[in-house]
Amino acid sequence: MRYMECDTPDNTIRRLKYADEGETIRLTFQWPVAIAQVYIFKVSGGFDIGEASPGDAKLFTLPEYKKLGGYMERKTPGEFTYYIFPFIRDAGEDVAVVQLDGGNRITFMAGQYEIKISIKEKTSPFSGVKTHEISLFSENPIGADALCYVKKENGYPSRINDGVTYPFAEPLPPGETLTRKITTKKNEFIRLFVRDTEKAAQYSLKLR
Repeated sequence: MRYMECDTPDNTIRRLKYADEGETIRLTFQWPVAIAQVYIFKVSGGFDIGEASPGDAKLFTLPEYKKLGGYMERKTPGEFTYYIFPFIRDAGEDVAVVQLDGGNRITFMAGQYEIKISIKEKTSPFSGVKTHEISLFSENPIGADALCYVKKENGYPSRINDGVTYPFAEPLPPGETLTRKITTKKNEFIRLFVRDTEKAAQYSLKLR
């Protein structure tokens, strides 16, 4: 989409803040005095305004902002960055106003992905092995390599490096998913973990 760099304080976003209000999030900022509307982009990865489509943004007006006391939307779990660009019309085209100081963007963690886990163990009486049947339930898709299971002898693993780690390499869709059946020795135990420890706070793993 077309954009131009900010050239005046009158079209600059300032004091951008985020508030968690339970089921919703609220963004507040000092509205630019020369602007009637803004583009709001919500992204979870890299972002380039030059490659963005206006259809990916929310066009938000000053009357809406005053009525709601900010920009509000239903909270979805994960880490997101919001970009707010003043919207202007120039030579009949829609234009986003870009500021280089970063004051128009904010990144935060919103809630957790709740994943319910069931692991059923079946031991064969005539062999030295047992089978672990893993099923997961999540209302949100789970990315490839987000989860792993750890196998340990003579007891359950207490952390991700307390045994041998095996990643779930495939993405998992929302809903109930039978991931796999795992065969181990009778004295081996498994437990699921978030593979990327830096993102562990984004997930809540619960046994059911």
